[in-house]
Amino acid sequence: MTEVPEQKPCVLPVIFWPDKRLYQLCVDVDQDEFDMQDIDTFVTSMVLTMRARDGIGLAAPQVGILKNIIAIEIPGEDPHIFVNPKIIDIDNTLDFKWEEGCLSVPGYFEQRTRPNRIIVECVNRVGELQRGEYTGLTAFVIQHEVEHLQGQLFIDHLSPLKKDRIKKKIRNTLNRRR
Repeated sequence: MTEVPEQKPCVLPVIFWPDKRLYQLCVDVDQDEFDMQDIDTFVTSMVLTMRARDGIGLAAPQVGILKNIIAIEIPGEDPHIFVNPKIIDIDNTLDFKWEEGCLSVPGYFEQRTRPNRIIVECVNRVGELQRGEYTGLTAFVIQHEVEHLQGQLFIDHLSPLKKDRIKKKIRNTLNRRR
């Protein structure tokens, strides 16, 4: 994890679509990387970044680190950290609706339907293997963030015309933040 720029937790800059880095594949965190303080510092920075941007999920590539790490924090719950997450079981029925958004695509939301239940296998922030079943909004967000690790965005299926509108909206949103 030598790519992490800070030694203490901080809010990290988010990469915005259509940046090509968002389409790169991530790699697993090696077991020997858990012996380093960098993992804990980085995932804490991910949670701080997510909170600062009013998000409920963040994947490492969204902050320029091509590692299989996601953080989610559903309102009313503690943050969840998933290192090297793999969805090993997923419902075949699409029965959970939510207005999906993305910190890398600010200002754009789309009503989406995803499976309501998934089982995820991963390691936690100290390198211990874990498996859990997730439902509802938590399952929805995990699926969205895992897609980031695979170089996919929830807007990939949209028409070129709609994507052009989103690019303009992102520019406007970013200009208002300055």
